[in-house]
Amino acid sequence: MAIEHEIVKFVAEMELDAKTTAQFTQGLKDSNDKCAELRKTIVDTQKKLMEMKAAGKENSDAYNELEKDLGKYNTQLQNASAHANKFASALGVNQMSMNQLKAYTKKLRNEMNSLHKETNPELWNKYNKKLKEAEL
Repeated sequence: MAIEHEIVKFVAEMELDAKTTAQFTQGLKDSNDKCAELRKTIVDTQKKLMEMKAAGKENSDAYNELEKDLGKYNTQLQNASAHANKFASALGVNQMSMNQLKAYTKKLRNEMNSLHKETNPELWNKYNKKLKEAEL
């Protein structure tokens, strides 16, 4: 008897021990601190760009360099936010900040909207359960 075209799914759930939870919590805090620092840097850079533009220096090398730096800071902020979201997801909804919780629920809603309940009821129910947990 040959098995053809069979799909095997493994679903793993992870529980963190106290030491790992503490490490993840510290990682989340560090990532959030990095995000806050980058946001401040972005605002400061935008202010400098506006001042230079008002002074008529928008064609200068310094202005162009600041624009490049601003792009780098925005990319770094996106990466740091994604990194923080990974820690938050691993820690569970009880450890998430309000913004992370909003992003998490948005992600779950998108997944549920792209999936019809009848096509994969187990996965849909799993997402629905997580969404209910996050919204409480």
